[in-house]
Amino acid sequence: RREFSGQAFNARNRLVELDHSFVDTALQTPPSIVANEMYGIIMAFESLGNGCEFGSVQRRYGAEPLGLLRWSSILVGPLVAMLDAQCEGIGDPDNTEVVLEPNGDRDEYWISDRRYGMNMHTFIGSDEVSHDKIFVQSCRRLKYLSRKLLDDLHEGNKFFVYRLGHRWITDEE
Repeated sequence: RREFSGQAFNARNRLVELDHSFVDTALQTPPSIVANEMYGIIMAFESLGNGCEFGSVQRRYGAEPLGLLRWSSILVGPLVAMLDAQCEGIGDPDNTEVVLEPNGDRDEYWISDRRYGMNMHTFIGSDEVSHDKIFVQSCRRLKYLSRKLLDDLHEGNKFFVYRLGHRWITDEE
């Protein structure tokens, strides 16, 4: 079930990359989940990164929202700098790196943003697409998702969460 859910997530992301009008229908409540009240609640939240745990909780309840930082790790200082800079440079080829990392029984492409130290899953294996193609797609996707994050922050209709596992966030942060 987890593998199928991940494949559905990847397929939807690829459709959004090809046709941005798909975003509106992709974010509507799937008919099979209408009765699940947790779905509506969990869709009102978006992760600001530093771990995949919240994305996994969302997946558990059938919620697959598009989010720049849903499957990412980023430290709080660079996150604040990124938001202060309005995500400037996210998705620029000079700032973006795509590397292969082991993930279970296969190698998976990971995207890194050098400017802010953000690292994120793609859930796409090296056997599915070439490095060159995933690099171009990743740059385009990062730009789109960074604009979406800024729009969501400005609209103020979501709850944003950030997880810091090894200490508390300071008042200054």
